[in-house]
Amino acid sequence: MSYQVLARKWRPKNFDQIVGQGHITKSLQNAILRQKLGQAYILAGTRGIGKTSIARIFAKAVRCQELQTDGNPCQTCPACIDSESGNSMDVLEIDGASNNSVDNIRQLVENVQLAPALGRYKIYIIDEVHMLSNSAFNALLKTLEEPPEHVIFIFATTDPNKLLGTVLSRCQRLDFRNASIKDLTAHIKHIADQEQIHFESIDLIEKLATFGRGSVRDTLSLLDQVLSHTDDNQITESVLVQALGIAKVSQAQELVTAILTGNTEKLSSLYSQLIQENVAIKNIILTTSDHLYLLIKHFDNQDEIHRLKLVDPDAMKGITRPELFWIYETVARDLSWAENSFSPEKVVEVLLQKVTLRRTLFTPAIVDPGKKKDRKSRIAPVKPVEPPPPAPTQVMQPTSQPTDLIPDKIQPREKSSWEEFLSFLNKHSPASASNLEQGNILQPVVVSNNTLHVELGFGTAEQVFYDYLHDRDVMERLKNNLATFFKLPVTRVRINLQLVDQQKKIETNFRSRAENSKQQLQLKQQQQVDQLRNDPLIGFAEELFNSKIDKVIIK
Repeated sequence: MSYQVLARKWRPKNFDQIVGQGHITKSLQNAILRQKLGQAYILAGTRGIGKTSIARIFAKAVRCQELQTDGNPCQTCPACIDSESGNSMDVLEIDGASNNSVDNIRQLVENVQLAPALGRYKIYIIDEVHMLSNSAFNALLKTLEEPPEHVIFIFATTDPNKLLGTVLSRCQRLDFRNASIKDLTAHIKHIADQEQIHFESIDLIEKLATFGRGSVRDTLSLLDQVLSHTDDNQITESVLVQALGIAKVSQAQELVTAILTGNTEKLSSLYSQLIQENVAIKNIILTTSDHLYLLIKHFDNQDEIHRLKLVDPDAMKGITRPELFWIYETVARDLSWAENSFSPEKVVEVLLQKVTLRRTLFTPAIVDPGKKKDRKSRIAPVKPVEPPPPAPTQVMQPTSQPTDLIPDKIQPREKSSWEEFLSFLNKHSPASASNLEQGNILQPVVVSNNTLHVELGFGTAEQVFYDYLHDRDVMERLKNNLATFFKLPVTRVRINLQLVDQQKKIETNFRSRAENSKQQLQLKQQQQVDQLRNDPLIGFAEELFNSKIDKVIIK
């Protein structure tokens, strides 16, 4: 007998075998037991998480002649055997990608009227339903709204946002979740026990589950790939990393340690070694991101960090959680750009070097000209400057471009605005400017008695950025940048941070700059939609075809 891949061999036969979708299976089992079945269902979620499997089990259960007390099919009655055969006249599976024309759907609509050959229901399962053309959907709408009592539609899709609103409103929608690492680990362990597969340690199972990225099918495909590199089903770390093209745990640990300690030479050496060992660039970034995420998650649990072998213990000294947030955000944000760049190998190395040298990005290191340059980075202190005589209170207004250096004799910058400061900051430190965009000033920025007063507010949903600014180093850098732009000594910069709860946001109409930008974008898009809907040519087309525009999408 030919080899059957694990994803097919271990495809679930009943609801209890589905991994990580308890909220879906419970809902469907209750509907079956209470005989409260919908006319159409949409199963939405990423690939390989059980949409088609659940559709088949549900179809089998509603037709089962000896239904179990928990809502599972009996697997032995004629209706269950008919469903399992793959040639059933009453359970029809249609690939939406290859049967997406209006003619295909019209033929389906004609067949819908035929009574089931066996049992009470006739089930239509349409996979990747978002691939149907608009004309095909329109041909299906009437039947979908008022189908015969013996018909149930089950639509599976990885992109529900492409479905017409008229279709969504006629269906019960069930959103699938990505399987957790814990669920995938337990699933792999169960299969390994049954298939006589031996892992060197539970850590290797967890690593395999991590690279499955929430997909049960992808995880089992990776396990098949690993097994193809061994003759005796003995999976060691060397077998795993060779089969998947990933870094060893020790290499990932050293890489993250080099980043946190600012050791650029060690980082370059490790990166070159991984490239020479044919570790995929994407896997280098994903492994690094996973380690950083777990460091953030277990920041207050050093025992767990040690157990997971995430980083050398001494590397965490002096590292703050906001600092880890910045590193993780930078790596995650630049990943897609790096992968699609003209030279991914070099770009990724520069990306990793950048986060390793993070503490030198904002202020230059002071080097004694009589000594050799120190390769280690450090933040230079800003020497306080005596303030000038008191001046009257001034509200900051727009002005000319700022200078970057603080002169010996400081005069406060007149007529400058918060918006101009953010523009200045975006050129010198985009990451810092991006963090400030998540909040907003509560009062106009003013200079009183040669002292700059800034009141910054953040919504409770943006508390991570509020906490980030409370870090001493981060706050010092912000004050230095404000002092530079507004031409004041850093000792004359006062920053007040506030959390704005939802009630206060409503009362004061407070919105972050990011929220304002989003609202302006939505308003602009709505204006474009209105303009298109009112276009005379569109109106003429609607009259000509006796139809109305259902949806306008602005790209």
